Amino acid sequence: MLSKFYLIRLPYLRLVNYWWIGMFLGYFVPAGMGMDIYRIVSVGQHGGDYGKSIAAVVGEKIFGVLGSILLLMVAYPLVRQTINADPRITEIIAYVYWVGVVSTVCLVLAVVFVRVRHGNKVLFYAQEKLTLRIKRIISKISQDRANNLNDLYLSRIVKGFFHWQNILTVIAFTVMMRLVMAVGGNILFRAVGIQFPLIVNIFTTTLMFIIFTLPISFGTLGVREGTYIVLFSLFGVESETALTVSFLALAGLLLGTLTGGVILLISNIRQKKQPERLNSQIK
Repeated sequence: MLSKFYLIRLPYLRLVNYWWIGMFLGYFVPAGMGMDIYRIVSVGQHGGDYGKSIAAVVGEKIFGVLGSILLLMVAYPLVRQTINADPRITEIIAYVYWVGVVSTVCLVLAVVFVRVRHGNKVLFYAQEKLTLRIKRIISKISQDRANNLNDLYLSRIVKGFFHWQNILTVIAFTVMMRLVMAVGGNILFRAVGIQFPLIVNIFTTTLMFIIFTLPISFGTLGVREGTYIVLFSLFGVESETALTVSFLALAGLLLGTLTGGVILLISNIRQKKQPERLNSQIK
């Protein structure tokens, strides 16, 4: 998004480092907001534009959730016959699903209707709301920067997220990430002797991503375990087994988080050595 939407060219490995270090620093902040803040500040410092950095992260969040919801809608009909739960629970899930589908369709039709009748007013309204949100985030980082930004500049940087090609690109990457998570879930369940069709893990991991996005827990602790037990009980997995897989997934996540700590430690050591080398060369 930084490259395609805003022409901010940063080395890919540097962005990977920002991701890992942000994960380490922001893991115990609800909804991963600590990681987002670190990425915004780091990219803003090296890319030279906090507004575009914030727009990229906020847009990534919004369209990431949107892409996950669309994937969930596609996956549910494919796993419906696999659900092995009380018929009343199955009926409730089906009811919630269809309410969500009908609501989404009605919302899309309403947006199309209003846009046909009133031109680009809906688009302008959405851009204005996103612009206001970005300005609020900038003011929390630096009030001086927020005061120096004009609304025309902010509205210009959010326009990139209102082109169909860009929206489809972000959603496509979201779907790819959910597929990778689903493959990881399959591997964990195979480790405890349970084999699922891949679509089951696509459905469950996507739903878990949406749940974990909510700011209701620190590092998803507590929520993760309960979510694993409830979701996989729908597919006949015993609570003990689901809890075991939850701990395995948590161990892998913590290992990845620790990787960010190692990268941060190495980068700090390198930064300390640079002045020493410079002083030695001067001498």
